[in-house]
Amino acid sequence: EQRDFRRYLQSPYFNRRTEAILLYDLLEKHLKNNSPVPEKEAAYSTIFSDDPFDDHRLRMLMSQLLQLAGQFLAVQDFLADEAQPLMRLGQALRKRKLVTHFSQTSADLAQKLDNQPYRNADFYQNKYLASLEKYRTAYDMREVESQQLQALSDELDTAFLTRKLWQACILLSHEAVS
Repeated sequence: EQRDFRRYLQSPYFNRRTEAILLYDLLEKHLKNNSPVPEKEAAYSTIFSDDPFDDHRLRMLMSQLLQLAGQFLAVQDFLADEAQPLMRLGQALRKRKLVTHFSQTSADLAQKLDNQPYRNADFYQNKYLASLEKYRTAYDMREVESQQLQALSDELDTAFLTRKLWQACILLSHEAVS
């Protein structure tokens, strides 16, 4: 994870400040050596070499590194769920009216969802959201049929009821423990 985070920091798409990489390298070195984190003045002189100490500048850099770490964790979590990137790609393609590409992405998403081992609340929520994107595409193309609306409503009901059942199980579990 640390190696991947460093790669993330090196990507100019996500981070354009080399100081953030230098700060991370400094912190990682101390973490690996199991040594205490250096004082602010020492860290500042390592990162900004000859510049006089500026506490505000260092705190801003630390804040930026923390923000980048949060974004990295969010991206990692997003990519861990195979359905989410395809769903978001489908939304982007639909918004750009790239119907052919949307259709292929929608088919890939349907296959990914069908191959998932669990039929839990998240599964039914994702199925509903995928169907909603298909409906929106059909609507944009003026090809909406009444059965699509009923199927969409049924999927929303299933997603809601599975989520409600999940919540009820948590409540019963909490009640049993309490």
